[in-house]
Amino acid sequence: MYKNMEEYFLDDPEYVATNAFTELTLRNNIVMRNSRRKEEISEITNYDLAKLTYPERAALIYVYEHKELRPKEFINSNAKLYPSTARKALSDLTKLDLLERNSDSPTSPNTYYTLKK
Repeated sequence: MYKNMEEYFLDDPEYVATNAFTELTLRNNIVMRNSRRKEEISEITNYDLAKLTYPERAALIYVYEHKELRPKEFINSNAKLYPSTARKALSDLTKLDLLERNSDSPTSPNTYYTLKK
């Protein structure tokens, strides 16, 4: 555990044991969590996220965290995204073979995207 935490630049675990209880505290930070998440997505997709635009990265992070992405939910989840920008990002990620589009028809309201593995 110490090696894993050190590998991710996290503080050492705090371990307290008394007669009444044992307490183990693991501290995390958002910077390292974001870094690990981006590394994991890059490994899954085999693509450098730094080459993508903000909306494209946001879409990949969203689908990674939620397992699937529905365009309307994605747009509503991020105040910085305009619908046209979000749709273009999803289209571009599909063309790059990073996302897979799942739908019954080209204009289906039930369309959703998943990470392409």
